[in-house]
Amino acid sequence: PGHSRCPAYLRGAPGVIESVHPPRPILDVYETEGGRIVPQAWYTVGFESTDLWDDPGPAHRVFVDLWETHLEA
Repeated sequence: PGHSRCPAYLRGAPGVIESVHPPRPILDVYETEGGRIVPQAWYTVGFESTDLWDDPGPAHRVFVDLWETHLEA
């Protein structure tokens, strides 16, 4: 629920964490909650096109950087 920087077509799709990046402040929180700094790890996640779209065209992988709160176990 609510706003998320995670694209809707990725939500619930299986992905593989390709890279783990050091925590950085989440600017959405900083800008909307009076300058509160909330560092959070972020990840480069790879998705198979066949898991994202009904007609993905030639099979390929899509790589997206996502905050930790965007991931599900």
